[in-house]
Amino acid sequence: MTGKNDDFKLTLEEKSSLVDGTDGPCGGNIAPIPRLSFKGICLQDSPLGVREADFVTTFPPGITAGASFDRAMIRERGLLMAEEFRAKGINIAWPVAGPLGRSALGGRNWEGFGADPYLAGIAVSETIAAFTEHGV
Repeated sequence: MTGKNDDFKLTLEEKSSLVDGTDGPCGGNIAPIPRLSFKGICLQDSPLGVREADFVTTFPPGITAGASFDRAMIRERGLLMAEEFRAKGINIAWPVAGPLGRSALGGRNWEGFGADPYLAGIAVSETIAAFTEHGV
């Protein structure tokens, strides 16, 4: 199948739904396009685990995981989070926050793994690798 096939031409409404989103259970929802067998996409952001869902785990925040300096534990946290995201039908997750541009005076620093760029780089890398391993 190629992009030149008339069956794969999107209508203006379908194109709009891809960039505008739709209502649904996730933080971001891209509507399905049944005639193309496209099931839609569920996007979710949360550094603590799946949000706004029943029977889910609240994981330790990134700042707590980073304070452990335990690479294996950070990877395991990522694997467990990814497993739960996948089980809830989430296709794309934004589970990590890097410290770039964060203020040491407060704000949302708890989402990241710490102010040290090396520590944050390792922790972000381990978490993303864990999610990728689970296909999220």
